[in-house]
Amino acid sequence: GGESPSHIRSNTFWTGGNADNTTTRRGKFWNEVLDRVSETDVCANTFKKRLSWTIEPGIGENAFTNLHVTYNNSGASSTDNDCVLAMIAGISINPDICFFELNLEKRPQSDGLHRPNADWMVQSYVYQARPFFDVGLDGTGVVAAVSDTGLDVNNCYFWDKSNEVGKSHRKIISYNVFNGDDSDYQGGHGSHVCGLLAGKKASDGVTVDDDGQGDGIAPGAKIAFVDTTVGKDGYNYPSDTELLNAGREGVDDADKARI
Repeated sequence: GGESPSHIRSNTFWTGGNADNTTTRRGKFWNEVLDRVSETDVCANTFKKRLSWTIEPGIGENAFTNLHVTYNNSGASSTDNDCVLAMIAGISINPDICFFELNLEKRPQSDGLHRPNADWMVQSYVYQARPFFDVGLDGTGVVAAVSDTGLDVNNCYFWDKSNEVGKSHRKIISYNVFNGDDSDYQGGHGSHVCGLLAGKKASDGVTVDDDGQGDGIAPGAKIAFVDTTVGKDGYNYPSDTELLNAGREGVDDADKARI
């Protein structure tokens, strides 16, 4: 019951053309991939032997159901890779799919000699040029509200040995559970997002380190967090009012989340 290559091709914007009716390089790439897997059953062996599927039902009527697909690419052929790419395109155009993301091997975003890539890419897109940091703009004094799978408060990029979560905590001013729990799963999306945004390494939970390869793009900022997941069992969002008021109720005006 999967999507055919012709159906995928006709429903994906990246296989379209430029204004002058020429095909973009991205379009050519995807057209070539779909051409190579257009023969009937060419991907049957790949899907049967190289893919494994698990479903994690969401909790509550407003929750998402997570479908995890694992691709064993050890010794894979170019045809295997083409089939998986075509599958990704087919899943992406399905109107019942809310979002799709790749779960890749975790590795530092820095080369070990310089600060992470994300901040200079956001600030200037010139290698290692950070004009915001140069004039002292690093997020200090700013609170950002984040809703996601959970936040590992004991991770060295958020850990505060001396203070509980709250106004005095070096990173997290509030942790709202609502319909979730009070933690993140291993490799959790929420901890990754918060780290990318405002992480600042302190190995001992007290003194910030100079070698934080995972420091965020606004390392001076703090976070008001909303946990929307219990373990890995799918999202269960609070009401719009609860979500938008996170980090804004019961705190001084200067400490309110503005982002």
